[in-house]
Amino acid sequence: IRAIRENPGALALLSHDLRADRDLVLRCLLKRPSLLRYASAGLKNDKCLVLRAVAIKGTALAHASERLRRDREVVMAAIDNNERALRFGPRSLKKVFAEWHRARLLFAGQRCSCSKLSWLPLDVVRGPLLAALVWPF
Repeated sequence: IRAIRENPGALALLSHDLRADRDLVLRCLLKRPSLLRYASAGLKNDKCLVLRAVAIKGTALAHASERLRRDREVVMAAIDNNERALRFGPRSLKKVFAEWHRARLLFAGQRCSCSKLSWLPLDVVRGPLLAALVWPF
């Protein structure tokens, strides 16, 4: 455990039982959230633990359980930290990853009180981006 305090990366070398120790893994994740990849499957499915990791490093979402990669709260926390975490979210969001920046720029450029969606091209408004903004799952 002392080795973990000095080098959280040693988590990768620990036994499965130790990688399932919530307190030990949490200590490592607070220093290096990407170490979530070495946590036990049960801890990758621990919403509280994963939320802590993605709040520090959004791309840690890549190592969360499939269930948590579809969880709205977890995905939004990851995206709030790093927009690139969007690519690790649900498939419906992966489809719009390329258009996300275009839409964000359009939203940021709005200067009137009209609907923000009126600034988007029709192919985007009728396409998967609108569905992703409404979070269909």
